[in-house]
Amino acid sequence: MPIGGGFVVKGAEEDPLLFEGAPKPTVFHLLCATVCFAGVQFGWALQISQLTPFVQELGIPPVLSSIVWLCGPLAGLFVQPIVGVTSDNSTSRWGRRRPYILGGGTLICVALLMIPNSVDISTAFGAEHQKLGAIAIAVVGFVLLDISNNMLQGPCRALLADLAHSDQQELGNALFSVWLGIGNVAGYSAGFVPWSRLFPWSKTDACNDACASLRIAFSIAVVLVAVSVSLTCAFTKERRVFEPPGGTPRRHVFAQVFGELFRALSKMQRPMFRIVVVQFFSWFSWFCWLIYITDWV
Repeated sequence: MPIGGGFVVKGAEEDPLLFEGAPKPTVFHLLCATVCFAGVQFGWALQISQLTPFVQELGIPPVLSSIVWLCGPLAGLFVQPIVGVTSDNSTSRWGRRRPYILGGGTLICVALLMIPNSVDISTAFGAEHQKLGAIAIAVVGFVLLDISNNMLQGPCRALLADLAHSDQQELGNALFSVWLGIGNVAGYSAGFVPWSRLFPWSKTDACNDACASLRIAFSIAVVLVAVSVSLTCAFTKERRVFEPPGGTPRRHVFAQVFGELFRALSKMQRPMFRIVVVQFFSWFSWFCWLIYITDWV
């Protein structure tokens, strides 16, 4: 029985969730499906508010810090479309979205641990140029954080769209927005707390007060990401897909993604093109403000 644009599910006749009159997911299940956004947004808010001063304190000039931030938009441009198409074609026994959510969440935790501990890691390995080693570790963690954020966010959104029935989409989007707001408020607030005073043991010879505070805040983010992603994966049940639409070969994913993108751009109607232009300049100004405002203030 084909569903979702040509997917075929084994035993469809025996699965009541595949029929139009199937039981709807409860509010609890929708809450669990969207809670992953709270943990991700908590870490994202910390990244926005804290990382520009931190990388400059490591020795990266303000002009070059914008280059570090460039990996975020690049990750969004390449990672999200590729992960989206790959997850659509996934036939994993664990579902189409959850493996990517779990993988992205794991990488986010690794990145969140790498960045604030970069100085201590560089010192522990006895790097000849400790400063350059710390910068390299922090930048790698920064890039990994952006890639894994984009790896997780797309499947999280798609999971909500997969699970919620047509009359639950507004509720699902509302819950999604609530978790985003909670994550943002908590994340920005966490940067204000003097964690190094509350946990003086977090300071080391190589890590000062600001570094120690960042370390504790990011450690809290690791816990929240792990808990929220675990809840999403544990309490969300997906339908297993056994045959991707049209048997799309995985080796053609990259060409498929960007081929469809360029075809859509070439056929875009004028009203939609105007919206794209507005979005372009809105995000251009937003990121110009985003990178430098924390350091300037």
